[in-house]
Amino acid sequence: MKSIRILVVLVVVLLVATSCRGRQDSEAPLPSGDESAPDFTLPDLKGTETSLSQFRGKVVFINFWATWCGYCRDEMPDLDAFQKEYDGDVVVLAIALDDPSTVEAFVQEGGFSFRVLLDPQKATGKAYGVRYLPTTVVVDASGRIVEEVVGMMTRESMEAMLERALD
Repeated sequence: MKSIRILVVLVVVLLVATSCRGRQDSEAPLPSGDESAPDFTLPDLKGTETSLSQFRGKVVFINFWATWCGYCRDEMPDLDAFQKEYDGDVVVLAIALDDPSTVEAFVQEGGFSFRVLLDPQKATGKAYGVRYLPTTVVVDASGRIVEEVVGMMTRESMEAMLERALD
């Protein structure tokens, strides 16, 4: 009986650990350090085109996520609170890699205020080498990638990343 419990626990841990694995075939490494972040232009939920280059001069958190990813969903309230607190100094671009209608319903239900961009073809995710979700890329005010986080962030980790991006 004890061995069955251990087996069940191991299976649950394995399922949780792989639940947000990205559905991308990209092998492209993420640019980092002194490299400029690849520019992109994507539509938001209303169809308005948004480009990364519009936000030069501000720190940008690019968050790649999907509605089917539990960790992505769990970090959204912290991401929203972070955006509200640092609005004007930080821009959050939440790039959804799944069906636009599902994304719109999720965002409306959550009442999130950060900018949600749609990338259902995953082209931007591939350009950034995203393989797992959530993945967040921090771009400094000069347009350089200064940090990448694979996995769920907390409010505290977001604040620490912002501090490093401002150094």
